[in-house]
Amino acid sequence: MAHKPLQGKVALVTGSGRGIGREIALRLAHDGASLVIHFSGSEAGAKDTVTTIQGAGGKAVAYRADIARRAEVQALFSAIDQAPGGSNTGRRRGDRKSHYPW
Repeated sequence: MAHKPLQGKVALVTGSGRGIGREIALRLAHDGASLVIHFSGSEAGAKDTVTTIQGAGGKAVAYRADIARRAEVQALFSAIDQAPGGSNTGRRRGDRKSHYPW
């Protein structure tokens, strides 16, 4: 069994539907973290990132929030805090509630 240093942790990666954010999310998932995949405009990319993580046996959900809007950021963190495990780590890359499968 592979060592998973982030097993039991929940990570939020902003802008993780594409580019560097996606690669960071995939690495964190590989290391065992459950992921909150943030997106603002790249819903298809976020869904693809979630599908990739889940296909490899990881846990991930996509969440849309405009980080320029305080209320949406607060709703994002409120949803994360209510999920089992909460958010234990965050990585920044550059209003709607999700239901967490874990």
